Amino acid sequence: MPQSANYLVRNSDGKYLLQMRNGKDGICNPLMWNFFGGGLEHPDEKPIRTASREMKEEIGIEAKEQDLVLLGTVEEGEKMVYVFKYTPSLEWSDIQVHEGAGAGWFTKDEMIRIPITEKTKLIVDKYI
Repeated sequence: MPQSANYLVRNSDGKYLLQMRNGKDGICNPLMWNFFGGGLEHPDEKPIRTASREMKEEIGIEAKEQDLVLLGTVEEGEKMVYVFKYTPSLEWSDIQVHEGAGAGWFTKDEMIRIPITEKTKLIVDKYI
């Protein structure tokens, strides 16, 4: 079963960071919002390591594994998604968005009113 790891990041106002997926050909869920994250690169990679690696690649944060807390999992079709919470709060000045068409901070109420991916909906319903 394919596996991935998403990480939830909050700011000091309690809003969560979402990524706008880009609209390039071949991208699934183009121009929809979702939590940052990515797939495990090999079968031996631990999901917490994936979350840490993806944070560095996607938003420029060198996450310490002790700052990532596993909230649990969701199943998206045939994929197992590990959901982590990054415990320190972050602000715009802390991050550099390197992937996607953009990013934004959202409350739960705002998230359910924008076009989010099915995986994001599952995570919001279960963990936020």
